[in-house]
Amino acid sequence: MTTRHKRHIAVLSLILVLTVTGPLYAVTPHKVDASEGCTKPDGEISMSWILCTESQRNKDEFNDIYNDTENANSDSNSDPEATNNKSAEHATQPPQPSVKPPKGARIVRDEAHRHGRGHFLAIHRPHSKGTGGSTTRRGRGHRNHHARGRKPQQHLHHSVRQTVQTRRPRAGRVRTRVLPMAEIRDLIRPGIPLSDLTASERAALKRLYRSLLKRRTTRAFLYAIQTGEDGALLRIVGYTRTKSLSCQKRIARLTVRGGHLKEQGLPDKCFVRTRYGLSTAAGLYQIVYYVNWRQLRRLLDLNDFSAENQAIAALELTRSSKVKGSKLGDGLVALIQNDLDTAIRKGTDPWASSPYSRWAGKNTKPYLAYAHAYYKRSGNES
Repeated sequence: MTTRHKRHIAVLSLILVLTVTGPLYAVTPHKVDASEGCTKPDGEISMSWILCTESQRNKDEFNDIYNDTENANSDSNSDPEATNNKSAEHATQPPQPSVKPPKGARIVRDEAHRHGRGHFLAIHRPHSKGTGGSTTRRGRGHRNHHARGRKPQQHLHHSVRQTVQTRRPRAGRVRTRVLPMAEIRDLIRPGIPLSDLTASERAALKRLYRSLLKRRTTRAFLYAIQTGEDGALLRIVGYTRTKSLSCQKRIARLTVRGGHLKEQGLPDKCFVRTRYGLSTAAGLYQIVYYVNWRQLRRLLDLNDFSAENQAIAALELTRSSKVKGSKLGDGLVALIQNDLDTAIRKGTDPWASSPYSRWAGKNTKPYLAYAHAYYKRSGNES
């Protein structure tokens, strides 16, 4: 397109605009006012008059502002007292330290007040995974802008303060210190019979057993014994269905509060005779009455035949027993150290169904498999 064509298009566009807008903005003959710099119309208002007067008004306002600024600067320079006062005010302010921001921090500077070098509104660390700034695991670049971020720090005038926000440490699992074997042996005293201990020492042992029952390792250890012995809360050795009708009626009337089944008046004919003699085993862990329960109930103050008291009695039997090639109480020491396998290998001697017992018969049970199965099932427990 040539220059001639452009001129023709411009003229046609101007004619079209004037035709549409009407006679209000019609161009009429006018003359130039040299004093004002704009053209004055003779009769009607013209477009050039409107544009020229508007630009002239803006120019006059700008000149007024510029002149006022120059006059103020000249007055301040001519007044030495004001200059001295201003320098004295700056001298009385404390020097602002040059503070180096931490690495990786985003600095918000105070550009409005200019208190000096090293003064910041706040120091903000980038959003991380626990602050609400990001809900994904892709890093700090993928930020969720709808989530709640850190609030900006409030600006304090005439003071230098930096606020660095750090992440709170994650609450991890507290690992307890594993006691050495010598300290545990001094605590449980495995070589001393229960009758030779004082009342306070027996009470301390009972408290220790109750605290051990809260552990998953101890519960897995006791579950292996219960499963191997096929025990239940009030189950008698040899099962109830093989007993006579009179024994079945007596067993049905037994309660937990009455103590061991033998203490509740169950006759000897309802129990089983083995090659070692009469077996009065009963309960979850098949604890015999004459050899074990009668003495444990009196020394450890076991008032009933509840599941907790039976477990305390089983742990005491572990303390006072050993397998071949070990020492007394090695099973309980391993249990306190959360060593489940060693506790089963060295602490299950009193139960004949254990493959590690000196009394083991032909029908031994896989204690380790029972314990590992329970431990795996109760993975969410403490």
